Amino acid sequence: MINSIRKGTRVLLNSCNGSIKRFIVKYMIPAKLLSWYNNYSTDVFLISFPKAGRTWLRTMVGRALELHYGLGEGNALKLTQLTKINPIIPKIQVIHDDEPQVKRPDELITKKNGYKWGKVIFLVRDPRDVIVSLYFQEKKRLKEEVGTLEEFIFRERGGIETIVEYYNIWLNNRDIPKDFLLVSYEGLHKNPTYELSRVLEFIGIEEVSNEVVQQAVEYSSFDNMRKMEEQDKFKSDKLRPGDPRDPESFKTRKGRVGGYREYLGEKEQERLKRTMKKMEIDTYTD
Repeated sequence: MINSIRKGTRVLLNSCNGSIKRFIVKYMIPAKLLSWYNNYSTDVFLISFPKAGRTWLRTMVGRALELHYGLGEGNALKLTQLTKINPIIPKIQVIHDDEPQVKRPDELITKKNGYKWGKVIFLVRDPRDVIVSLYFQEKKRLKEEVGTLEEFIFRERGGIETIVEYYNIWLNNRDIPKDFLLVSYEGLHKNPTYELSRVLEFIGIEEVSNEVVQQAVEYSSFDNMRKMEEQDKFKSDKLRPGDPRDPESFKTRKGRVGGYREYLGEKEQERLKRTMKKMEIDTYTD
């Protein structure tokens, strides 16, 4: 019943021309109601802390949907847009829930009741790789003053403590959504075809061929995504370098597992390891 209402409402809004739809959304729907509707009408949320590999996974999913439904190419990053093209496709919203990168651990929202109507894919990555990657994004892509790498890692807002607490909060809320799938960046590296198939099945896409999955994985490979970023293929800040001459400023910067070791000495690594002991995900214990 709820799914029928969701899809019916989406079809109704999508049937309006652009100007009418914008008028309805801007002037006739209160902000809080619009926020509630956006969540209520969403079938699947793809959530992660920034720099956990979300763009990589969304591109894989988007390309698989394009191929499976015969939609051509060009909207792999715009998962919500695919629903507008074909209402059969579940509405997938890709977000950094709660903007944790700007918060202290004690400022994070601890209850996730806003997601009880949909499914949640929660993407995690080793917090040590996340924080190093986030440092280069803010310094090189966004051109912000962030201090030294060590200062950035242990900063009060959006530092390693925030990442660990964010993961713990979501694990403690995993029973609130209709369904919950934990996916790791490291698992995507190890076996991308298996993980993508698992994600598509969770979303509710049935009978996706092995050929489609393999093509989507190849399309989203690091080398091809770097090439697409260099060419500004999607015309989007989601996949665009801060400075095309600086490899450290690319969204597709290195794409490695355990790359933090290249930038941190033994003292910083030991300090990080102590912080990691607070994390309820036991995957990253080395």
